Amino acid sequence: MGTHLRLSIVILFIALTGLLVAPRPAQAQWPPFVFRLTPTSYTEGRLTYDVLFVKQFEGTLTDITIKIPLPAGTRYLNSTTQPNTSASFDGQEVTFFSAVLDRNAIRVASFTVEPTDPAQTVFTTQPWLSWKGDMPGDFLANEVTIDISKPVLDWSRPLQSWLRLEATAITGGNVLTYTLYPTNAVTRMWDATIKLPLPAQTTFITAEPSHPFVASFDGREVTFFASELSKDDIERPLQVVVSTQAVTTPLAVTHAWATWRNVGPAVGRTIPEQQDTRTGDIVVQPGGGQWLVADVIGDVPFAGYDVTSLAITNRAETLDVDYFIVGDISGLPLVFLLNINTDCAGQPEYQAIYNQDANSSQFRAWDAIENKWGGALPLGVTNSGPHWVTLSIQKALFAEPQHSQDFCVQGLVQNRDTTYSTPLPGDNIPNAANGTPARYRALPVQPQATGSLDLPENPAPLEGVPDYAQAYPAAP
Repeated sequence: MGTHLRLSIVILFIALTGLLVAPRPAQAQWPPFVFRLTPTSYTEGRLTYDVLFVKQFEGTLTDITIKIPLPAGTRYLNSTTQPNTSASFDGQEVTFFSAVLDRNAIRVASFTVEPTDPAQTVFTTQPWLSWKGDMPGDFLANEVTIDISKPVLDWSRPLQSWLRLEATAITGGNVLTYTLYPTNAVTRMWDATIKLPLPAQTTFITAEPSHPFVASFDGREVTFFASELSKDDIERPLQVVVSTQAVTTPLAVTHAWATWRNVGPAVGRTIPEQQDTRTGDIVVQPGGGQWLVADVIGDVPFAGYDVTSLAITNRAETLDVDYFIVGDISGLPLVFLLNINTDCAGQPEYQAIYNQDANSSQFRAWDAIENKWGGALPLGVTNSGPHWVTLSIQKALFAEPQHSQDFCVQGLVQNRDTTYSTPLPGDNIPNAANGTPARYRALPVQPQATGSLDLPENPAPLEGVPDYAQAYPAAP
């Protein structure tokens, strides 16, 4: 039996089983905090780094130690810290230490160095951290590099919301199913409200809440409400099912948003009383077998490579991967990458890469024997518009899958603009600091259904939702 046929059979089995259970995207569990070391200024021959550390779970963290090797070619000058946090320098490393966190975070901490060689402009360091408490461990952070001959980017990545709201969508025939995954990551909440406006021209079929939520529909949007939401108080996801039979545009677009009131001793000090969050725009092509995950908007400094959603469509011969971007990607030095892991564990087996600046693309498989990536294979790429790129992967390139139901993917878009002193941050899809992948279920190609559903009249289009059919033209 050929590889192509075996893959088709597996995908068909996935479709039949996958419609029964909506898999939850993997959650970022490690490390249990947000850490950032950011070069913030270079003035009068002095280079300053800011340190940010924010706890991201309800347990206790103690004896937090942050060690930052002095960048080669610099001389240490001084440090600043907040109460309950000390700073020291042993001649090689700058160390920040906090036995007990003040308000769950280290927000006021920095150190300043002075370059010793006027000809040197690039400086690199790599912090490492250790801690004790309910989830003890250690962590080696990514390298931090700055080129002081270039301007500093005046931008900082926003912190994750206390209520993390992830959204996926799946299409089949004239049915479109949205699945929302709300997770209370830190504290208790009251009056948690999650809304999903229906895309234009779609018709409501059903809404399925999970404890402790109840669902309602007012003709324009679905509302899920919970009077109280404890940490991780979610037994199963929230689902909304609509019909796309009346949709005449190539895309159906919506987003989910949430609002809530925080409860606990930190409210008013480190946590606001009222907060809200929203997903990125969920851009779906009705009709075919497609699986989509929304991504956070605003997690990179420029809209030209800020992914709002990533979708996989199962075609007869290919898996088509669509990246929908908030801004115009035309002429930007972007690299689109997709890691594919068939068993959702260990090293990804496949990788698709498209370099827009060089107009080059490749698909490669991991060689477990040689412990390296194999040679480059052909990859189809379609620039479908100024906000939309499609990577088309031939199914014949895959070996026999090692999974029975799921495969995992992790997307990334990098902007290789070298204007600024530090490299621009990449956009991970889904949004996870440690690169946690998403679990996708493949669907067989489904022809457009015929006939009609006995459903209520389609509600009026929602005001304020942009016409993405113009921003994202129809795929060829």
